[in-house]
Amino acid sequence: MRIFDSEQIKHIENTYINQSNISSLDLMERAAQQYVLKLIPFVSKVNKIIILAGPGNNGGDALAIARIIISTLNIRVCVYLYKFGHILSPDCKSNLFKLNSMYNVSITLVDNFYIAPNVNENDIIIDGLFGIGLNRPLEGKYAQLIDFINTLNNKKFSIDVPSGLNVNNGIWNSKIDTNIIEADYTFTFQYPKMSFFYAESYKYVGEWDIIDIGLTEATDVATKIEYVNIDNIICLLKQRGKFDHKGCFGHGLLVAGSKNMAGAALLSAKGAIKSGIGKLTVNSSAENRRIIQVGIPEAIFKSRVSLNRMEINQYSAIAIGPGIGFDKTISEYIKELLQKINKPLIIDADALNIIANNYDFYKLIPSNSIITPHKREFERLFGTVESEYNMLMKAIDAAKRLNIIIVLKGAYSKIVTPNGNVFVNSTGNPAMATAGSGDVLTGMILSLISQGYNNVEATIAGVFLHGLSGDLALKGLCQNTLMASDLVDYIPQAMNECVNFKY
Repeated sequence: MRIFDSEQIKHIENTYINQSNISSLDLMERAAQQYVLKLIPFVSKVNKIIILAGPGNNGGDALAIARIIISTLNIRVCVYLYKFGHILSPDCKSNLFKLNSMYNVSITLVDNFYIAPNVNENDIIIDGLFGIGLNRPLEGKYAQLIDFINTLNNKKFSIDVPSGLNVNNGIWNSKIDTNIIEADYTFTFQYPKMSFFYAESYKYVGEWDIIDIGLTEATDVATKIEYVNIDNIICLLKQRGKFDHKGCFGHGLLVAGSKNMAGAALLSAKGAIKSGIGKLTVNSSAENRRIIQVGIPEAIFKSRVSLNRMEINQYSAIAIGPGIGFDKTISEYIKELLQKINKPLIIDADALNIIANNYDFYKLIPSNSIITPHKREFERLFGTVESEYNMLMKAIDAAKRLNIIIVLKGAYSKIVTPNGNVFVNSTGNPAMATAGSGDVLTGMILSLISQGYNNVEATIAGVFLHGLSGDLALKGLCQNTLMASDLVDYIPQAMNECVNFKY
């Protein structure tokens, strides 16, 4: 599913209207009908519905929704139309005319003087003040209204986007973050909006879902951002042939673990083995030999001694970093590896911090390598970030400049490629915020590259399957109790779910 910015969405809507012999008002009506269907499960016990409409087409949506609720549901509706000197858009004006023709509707037109809506305890609020067309932070009376709405404990539902949110970038800046509706639910039309995938936006967007309003696929609109769902992974995963053998699925090298950090190596190695790698060698400190060979007998153990160039490059793929530590000896070891390796790497955890502390290491990273930083690691590598949008922009620049793939780990992990494409992951949950979770991911990506997937495919599939493993594991657990080793146990089920997925 592709993700478009506000201007692209307007273009798609206008193209659809022109090519489908449908008016914008008719499309608005279709969207309003689908919105009400989505709303029905939430309104069975409400006293009344307060609808806040603005002067533009988002307000037109709100007025159409009000009319459909009155016509189809036995619920009292009170509409407040806030225009504060603005001219109503044609479609907003048309829907106001239709609504005014109904006998059982309460409409308050607010223009010159600020009037707060009269909200009681069991009311819900539908926010239709401003949509994707907003191009600056809200201020004045609109800001006053939003500040008041945000003080209420009533459930709030936004139409398409929460009013005041920058649909492309999330919050406008770190200092202006109050003049945005704090919705509990946002039902958005046709496409997810990029602002939904930033941590700073969550308090405003709440839980969100997509409403299909029937727009045809916009093949003529180019976008570099894609929302990854199971359809993408079904297309990627390969089936094994009857006469395939372990040599068909690669031999990976995992440089992981140090004294007292054998767990990181074990988790990463198990992630690789469970994801289908043909053969795995774990390169770790000598103290970890027994732990690793007992903990995962399927892996080959190799003590951390100098590796020659020929030996290194016999491996199908190489990952470095989980639990290796930070001392001078390991830094020199990583530098030596970087100088000898002539193929892309997966670089994670301690290896990222070693690179961040040694500026001359950056130029040694092989092209098309994959780095998997969380926010703090990213900041050590590329400098402080003000917001997740700012971090994404820095990641796009760094991926192009260094010719690498960057995985920004977290909720809605984002995969940034050297050509500036961004893949937003749809799986995963907060229970995965636990020690060792990233180590499992490193092993999974190593495994997929070893099996012959290209680096972008392996990263997209690895991140998705890692998140899906967490989602499946959580079904039988509490969010506070999931461990990284639980993810390993559910990798086969995650893969099986993709292979056997039925629509």
